[in-house]
Amino acid sequence: MRAPGHRLAIVIVTMLALARAAIAGAFSPPETIMVPAGPFIFGSDRAEHEYAYRLDEKAYGHSITRQNGWYDDEPQRRTATLPAFEIMKTPVTNALYQVFVRETGHRAPFVDAKTWAGYRLVHPYERAKKYLWKNGRPPAGRLNHPVVLVSYDDAAAFARWLSKKTGQNWHLPGRGQWEKAARGTDGRYFPWGNKFDPAKLNSHDLGPFDTMPVASFPD
Repeated sequence: MRAPGHRLAIVIVTMLALARAAIAGAFSPPETIMVPAGPFIFGSDRAEHEYAYRLDEKAYGHSITRQNGWYDDEPQRRTATLPAFEIMKTPVTNALYQVFVRETGHRAPFVDAKTWAGYRLVHPYERAKKYLWKNGRPPAGRLNHPVVLVSYDDAAAFARWLSKKTGQNWHLPGRGQWEKAARGTDGRYFPWGNKFDPAKLNSHDLGPFDTMPVASFPD
C-alpha cells in the first residue's frame, strides 16, 4: 500500500495485532504469530531492485514495472530494530471481511475501469472483474481466499472494527514490521532465501493467475 486515501491496495491486506485483551463475545479473532524483538536488515539496494525488475521482465515479457519505477523508492538497505509484535498468520479472508461489511455497512471491495487505469498496473481491468463483490457478497467459492480490491482507508476501517470486535489492538503493519515478518532478519530477498522459486508462491510464472485459498503455501 503506497499512500492513504481511496487507493487500491494490490497487496493483500494483512493486519497486525499488538496487545491481547479480553475477547468480546464468542467471536474468534484471527490467529497470529509472534515476531521477536531485535535487529533486522531493512530496505533494499540497487542490486535487489535490478533483480526484481529482471524477474518482472522475464515473467511479463515487458518492462512496465521498470518504466514506472516501481521499486526505485524503496528505503535504503540498513540495519533497523523493532520491538516484538504479532501479525496475522494468514491474509484477511473474504469470509472475515464479509462479517465486517455486514456488521458495519462498509462498502464492499470494488474498483471501476477508470480508477483501475489510473493505477498503471500490469494486468488489464478485465482480470479484476472476477473479484468484484455483488450485493455485499464475495464471488462464489472464494470465502477462504484473501480479500482484494481493498483501499488503505478500507483496511484501516477494518482494523478499527476488529479492535472493537475483539477487545484487542489491531492496526495495519508499518513498512518495517511487514518487511521483518515477510523475509526475516537477514535481508534475504524472499522468505526462503535469495533465489526466486515460483513453486513457493502464487506467481505469474506458474499461475494459476488467480487468488488461492489462504495458507496454500505454508513453507
